[in-house]
Amino acid sequence: MAERMPLIRWDGMGALCAVAAASLWILVGGCSDPDTDLNERLRSDITLIHDQVMRQTGLIFDLRVRLGQLRKALENDLQDQGRKIDELSEALEEADRMMFAWMNQYQTLAVDDDIGVDNAYRQEQLEAIRSVSRRTDTAVSAAEQFIAAAEADAL
Repeated sequence: MAERMPLIRWDGMGALCAVAAASLWILVGGCSDPDTDLNERLRSDITLIHDQVMRQTGLIFDLRVRLGQLRKALENDLQDQGRKIDELSEALEEADRMMFAWMNQYQTLAVDDDIGVDNAYRQEQLEAIRSVSRRTDTAVSAAEQFIAAAEADAL
């Protein structure tokens, strides 16, 4: 009677083939989906920009208070500076409103079972939060420059 041959030989070369096959299966199965990777990057970028803008919320408040103080100090002074202070204060307020409006509409959970649709949404939201960030940076920078110049003139 013939001896049965095992399907896999665990000695020598058979064990090596089994390990190689298992490694290949894990490697192929372990590869990530490019759409999922993109989704993770978009979410990460959105969160990073959001956090940077949110850190400026206190600064926006402080700048608006300081502009208000300058406005009072210049009440009887040149009307042009008063208008400039009003413009700067409004720009800061608008940047703040934009941030909170964006936060109120942003969906942190998946917006669709199709990762492609969700990625398209994340890409749009990344552009939207970048716009908020640019507006905030512009308003903060202009207010800081004006305040620094006004304080330097007062010295």
